Amino acid sequence: MTPDSRAARAQLLGVIALFLAVGLLCVIAPRAIAQAPPPNPLCLTADWDQSRYQPHDASLRFTLTRPLRADDGRLAILVGNADLTALADVNGVRLQLPLRGEHLADGDIAVVAYLVSAEGDWTELAHFTLKRLTRAGLESVHARPTVNLQSDGQLRARQSLEATPGAQAATFQNVSLNAGLESALSRDGTDIALQGLLVGASREPARLRAQQLGTRAPALDLASYNLRFTHPGIALSAGHVGVGNQRHLINQFRSRGISAELQPMRALQIGVGVVAGSELVGWDDPLGLARSTHRVVVGSLGLEMVPSQPGTLRLDLTTLNGSLQPAPAFNQQSITDREASRGLGWQLTTSDPSQRIRFVAGIAQSRFDNPVDPSLSGVATLVPVRRETRAAKFAELALAVVRNAKLGPVATSLAIAARHERIDPQYRSVAVTLQADRLQDGIDVSGNVDVLQFQYATTRGRDNLDHIASLLTTRSRGQSFTLSIPVAQLVRAADGAWWWPSLSAGWQAAWQVGDDAPENGGFRFPFQVPDQRADNITAGAIWQRSIWNVVWHYSRSVVDNRQTDRQQSDVFANAQGVTIAIVPSPRLTLGVDLSADAQRSMETGAEAHNRRVGAQMDSRLLSSTALNLVIASTVADDRLTTRRGDNLELRAEASQGVNLYRRPQDGSQMRVFVRYARADAALRIADALQPTQRSWTLNSGLSLRFF
Repeated sequence: MTPDSRAARAQLLGVIALFLAVGLLCVIAPRAIAQAPPPNPLCLTADWDQSRYQPHDASLRFTLTRPLRADDGRLAILVGNADLTALADVNGVRLQLPLRGEHLADGDIAVVAYLVSAEGDWTELAHFTLKRLTRAGLESVHARPTVNLQSDGQLRARQSLEATPGAQAATFQNVSLNAGLESALSRDGTDIALQGLLVGASREPARLRAQQLGTRAPALDLASYNLRFTHPGIALSAGHVGVGNQRHLINQFRSRGISAELQPMRALQIGVGVVAGSELVGWDDPLGLARSTHRVVVGSLGLEMVPSQPGTLRLDLTTLNGSLQPAPAFNQQSITDREASRGLGWQLTTSDPSQRIRFVAGIAQSRFDNPVDPSLSGVATLVPVRRETRAAKFAELALAVVRNAKLGPVATSLAIAARHERIDPQYRSVAVTLQADRLQDGIDVSGNVDVLQFQYATTRGRDNLDHIASLLTTRSRGQSFTLSIPVAQLVRAADGAWWWPSLSAGWQAAWQVGDDAPENGGFRFPFQVPDQRADNITAGAIWQRSIWNVVWHYSRSVVDNRQTDRQQSDVFANAQGVTIAIVPSPRLTLGVDLSADAQRSMETGAEAHNRRVGAQMDSRLLSSTALNLVIASTVADDRLTTRRGDNLELRAEASQGVNLYRRPQDGSQMRVFVRYARADAALRIADALQPTQRSWTLNSGLSLRFF
């Protein structure tokens, strides 16, 4: 091969290699460019703990993953609804945003950072939560005062001359005031809450302590208040509190006093409370502890045996030491006696983690003392009542036998509960009202098959547990069954199938039988010993549509007396009725009520009937104008005594709402009403018509809400 040919060959190979290199570059370069890592993305992180509250004048600090470039656009930072971008100070990857002097909401605020491109497109870069303290350094402050003023008066009233003799109803006007406050503040897990209610009335009979103080009752009185302080592991309350959680010793006894709840460890709760012996109101005794002889002291101890699963096994102990003076509650008019009791109770609660099985049992022992009160006994010599220590116990077992299981294509549930309770004769505690000398057992069964729901209950009880010969022993039994059937859902009817009703049915039966007549008990005849059964059957149906509904109800009851010489003293009663409601528009509701009932005595043959026809209209002519009208006619007929009574009732009320300073969402601040009521009663005995009694009243009033 000549040198020239070798040179030409070398040139040709070089050209081919160059073309191959260029081709390979064209194939590999796009892939390499596509697989090359993207530019360093811009991210923003917060340098504060978002779970903790920040000072009111804090400066928010952020960190960027890299400095901001010109092609990134600009940053925009919104705190709540305020754009605070102009306050941001960017120094490399550090960003600082001072909040001093800015009017922002307290509490949780959203902080959102955006990238704004040159074309004006906003892209969210990061989203944070700012928990901001108030200016006073609190996490939250809440205060809601309420002031309501009501006026209700009788403008005029009149009775017919034939009416029952008596003075005409007096004209009066009563002004009442309700003022309340709900406030709360919190910081670092510590919460302080205050609730209070003031009640005032211009008329003496309507004042809060009128029954207790008579004419000395103040026009404006303190009805209730509660001050509560909570911190992790401790809770303190003063004012109106509820203490105790033992059903036979003290169970949420409400009165004025103080209480404390401590939780030194996860599995242990300790409680103590001191309250007045009866419910107090007014300004005289703010803590309710002024009288040491009219006081209830309670202590409690709760222990979770399995702290990791609360409720699996829990033991509660309760102690009580209380004494009462003859001082009934402010709204009671009664003569009471001195009483004192001390007691101890325990309660054990256990359940499986799924709550399918739950068992609760408890025992309470109380020593009750009823000392002689000279103010009640006077000059009489009374036999002192001995101190008695008695017990009460209970047990309850609940089983979720079937829970949302499938019975074919339908869901099915079944639950069974059994209970037992025994309260010894003469058992008494000053902090709870019970019927002593009683033993009662019961079983409840409830469940559903598809949409059909049922419930069955049976009870059995007796008294005179000490078998005292001079006392009557009474045994009682009871059974009940209820059934609810929404037929439309059961047959899977279409939404427009209004003719399918929702049905309900029920049956109740009660037996009461007394043992033999007690010795020296004053029972002279066999029929005085009770032996009676009462049955009651109920049924109902509801048809409902968007603008109307119809309700039908029926009941039948039978009282079967089985005592000697009183087998025919049975009583039968029937009652049924229909209620029709029509809502042609949101501003108008019309209703018609038809009912009839009858009672028949097998012994005397007496049969009494009552028939009632009523109509009602509720109309809102305007958004704040309301009109209510009710008219009803009742006819009572006793054929045996040839008595017939006709009663007509009419009630009409018109009210107008007025917005004084703004348009609130929950109704007008002021509402004025006028109410008219009239009643006519006519009685016919045999063929003699008695004078018709007529009466009517005209009332007016207003309600004014300031807050």
